Amino acid sequence: MKKKLPSFHSTNALHTILMIISSPRICRAAIPTVGVIIRDFFYIQSSLRPKKKRQPYVRIDHPTDRSIPFAPEWVSVYIRFIHLWVFTLTWMYRAFGREASRLIADSLSELKALYLSASSVYRVIQSTTDRPPPVKGDLTFALIHKTDPHLNCLPSLHVMVVTWAAYALIPRINQLAVSRQDDESVIEMKLFLEERARLITESVLYVKQHSTNCIPAALFVMRSLFPGFEKSYGEDFIETLFVNRLPRVSDREAVCEHMKTLYRKFVNEGKTRPFNEVLIEFLKQFPENKD
Repeated sequence: MKKKLPSFHSTNALHTILMIISSPRICRAAIPTVGVIIRDFFYIQSSLRPKKKRQPYVRIDHPTDRSIPFAPEWVSVYIRFIHLWVFTLTWMYRAFGREASRLIADSLSELKALYLSASSVYRVIQSTTDRPPPVKGDLTFALIHKTDPHLNCLPSLHVMVVTWAAYALIPRINQLAVSRQDDESVIEMKLFLEERARLITESVLYVKQHSTNCIPAALFVMRSLFPGFEKSYGEDFIETLFVNRLPRVSDREAVCEHMKTLYRKFVNEGKTRPFNEVLIEFLKQFPENKD
């Protein structure tokens, strides 16, 4: 009788620590990945950098953003995007042991590439959006506003990471679970990744951490990095957003059409130029912030 695989929801930080210290291969991949995340995202947007080293930044709000209500209850979804990829990789190791080490290390290297790709835009010009003040009495929002300078909005790394998790990790789970496709934990894991990709993408707009401009930019970068990505996560993915969600988006069709139109524009321009040049040119059309 086959051993029952663990549930994703039983996975915790201790399991992650044990995975890293028990697998030299995973550890060797994790260290530079964490280093890039700190250097190429958090440091770039940090107010601790000397002023002369800071990039110009622009506000990239779009009129369709007003169709999406501010929904602070979605912050619990928004903050789970790191949890999603960390615990998915940890679950893979718990479920399949050292057999999964190479695929996990490869995944960490891909994740590093996402941050490096996004930072090729951030290092030239950063972006921000208007966001509501912290929700009174909500400690999560207080922490976000205190620690997040709200820069590096476009392309959205939230969206890049969660769509990568669904696009790249599900095939790797299938590869590991060749004879376990009907296992409840495997089915649960794959459905969870697909659903979270949508929910977290919606959450970045509900909590006003991004603009509708940021979503197609993120999908465009992913398309540029991963051949075949667009088959599941291009316009079709945009069309699945905000279906039967609360609170209702007042003009969902206009919101989705704007994102699809902008995505097509990026893709067309990306036929002759690198993705970062396309996005940098797009950002330069917005007036530079003067404060």
